[in-house]
Amino acid sequence: ETAKDDKETEETGKGGDEVRERGGESEDEKETSEEEEVSFDPIPRTPEDIREAVQQQTAQLQDSLQRENDEFLRNIDENMKNVLKGLVKTQVKEQVSRILPRVEESVNATLEAEVLTRSSHSSRTSYAVASDLSEMELKKILIEKMEGNRSIQRSDE
Repeated sequence: ETAKDDKETEETGKGGDEVRERGGESEDEKETSEEEEVSFDPIPRTPEDIREAVQQQTAQLQDSLQRENDEFLRNIDENMKNVLKGLVKTQVKEQVSRILPRVEESVNATLEAEVLTRSSHSSRTSYAVASDLSEMELKKILIEKMEGNRSIQRSDE
């Protein structure tokens, strides 16, 4: 029995005089075994369990990789958009700097032609107005003279 007591002391870490509670387990041993059950995932024991675990891990990895891939593609799309915007801006600036002098020339030529047309039309209009005024003044003078002559004729009679 002494060997048995020594063996029990080694296994439990307690002396043989202590009484074990409930089915031979102490409170400390119960807590430890409960913690192990909660924190320990049991190893699958059947091929079906292994297959399910592999499928589950595979699905999780695929989901994770798909999310990473989607994020990577979004980043690439965003970077491409930014690069393309920069290129388009540069090309537009270059084209505008090439085209702008031609546009300015064309607009200036058109404006000059319009100004000349209006000024020549304005000159004609001014000339017409001046001639109309001269004609009216002449008529007025003529009427005044005619009226003057009538009064002279009346006085002669």
